[in-house]
Order: sequence, then C-alpha cells, then structure tokens
Amino acid sequence: MLGNLPLRGYKASNWEGGVREPAIVRWPGRIAAGVTSWALATTYDIYPTVMRLAGGSMPPGRVYDGKDLSAVLLSGASTPHACLFHWHDSELGQGGRGLSAVRCGDYKAHFYTQNDYATEANRSKSWPAGKQDPPLLFLLTQTEQSETVQVDPASEEYASHMKVIGRARDAHLASIAPVCSQNKASECGGTNWSYAVCADHDSKSKFPQWPLCTITPAGWTAKTCV
Repeated sequence: MLGNLPLRGYKASNWEGGVREPAIVRWPGRIAAGVTSWALATTYDIYPTVMRLAGGSMPPGRVYDGKDLSAVLLSGASTPHACLFHWHDSELGQGGRGLSAVRCGDYKAHFYTQNDYATEANRSKSWPAGKQDPPLLFLLTQTEQSETVQVDPASEEYASHMKVIGRARDAHLASIAPVCSQNKASECGGTNWSYAVCADHDSKSKFPQWPLCTITPAGWTAKTCV
C-alpha cells in the first residue's frame, strides 16, 4: 500500500491526505504531453468540463459547484476556482458543520477537523478532533503541504485571509438548501421513502415497493429500506 507522506490525514478526512490526489489526462493532439500543472481542480469539475469539450451546454436554472477546466487542460491556464469547499459527512451537517474546511488560493482554513493521525512527517503538531475555535489556517505551497505550521491567529496575515475565506464560506452556505439525509430517512418526517438508500445490489427485486431505492457510495452499509 502506498502512503501519502508528507500529507496529513487519511481517506474521509478533510486534511490534505484525505482530499489531495493527482490526476492524469491524456488527449493526443489536443493536450500537450509531459506537462505538469499545479492548478487546483475537483471531481465535480469533470461534468462541466466534458460538457464544454463535447460542445454541449449546462442545464439552466441550477447552481453548479464545478468549473470548466478546458482552458487549464488545453492552454495551461490557472485554476478557475477562487475557493474550494470541503464537506464532511451528513452526521456533521447541522448548522454548517458539514462544511469543515475552505481553501481560497494558497490558504486553507479548518473549521472542524477529524482525528488527523499524524504521520512521521507532521507528528510534531496535532489538534484534537472537533470544532476549531479559532479556525486553523495553513499556507499551502508546492513545497509545504503537511498542514503542520499554522498561521498565527493573532497575525494580520491570519485576519486578512480569514476575512476572505469567511465571506466565501458564508456565500457558499447561503446557496445551499438543507435536505434530509437519505441515510436517516426515518427521522425526517414525510420523507419520500422511494428515494431512500438500500445497500443492496438487488434492491429492485427485493424492494419492489420502493422502485427508486438505490445504492450510493456514502450509503454502502446503510440498509435503511429494511
């Protein structure tokens, strides 16, 4: 198994070790070979990028978190994202707690953290899991990504960048309408159980009364239809 040194954290955390991974794109004749880009991107950029490259258009009347990366891929442009928003699971969804971290430019703030399981590269500093007050702020660069040396909360650097991040966080939260978790459909009162999560590949035959009952990665073990 490959490690993720020097990154902190692990799968399902919002530390860099849980959210950062490389991507490889190949398109002979269109995308130059052997090029390395540090432009930040996310998996939800794939949809708008493919739509743009295929000559399609995005359905109107919706809010899209993803950005078109075609300029990044074809001409080496910088990231189209001003900020990236890192959510954790629905268990932390109330009151904005699910939005655990926000990165704007090279600065990343953690409002809530999971156990970081510090590695050899960063065990010199760790923080208890839970709400971080004040939020932790880190400067991430190509040579420093371990999230070990935090920006001093008493500094002007901290105040100025947290102001930018705070505004972006508030605007992002304001654009989202809370919905009931599929994993807790029985607690939502009036929820349409047709959309509940069934962690069973044979749900169509086992639960014919819920024809839209589906399996999702987030609900792999959530047998809420039984």
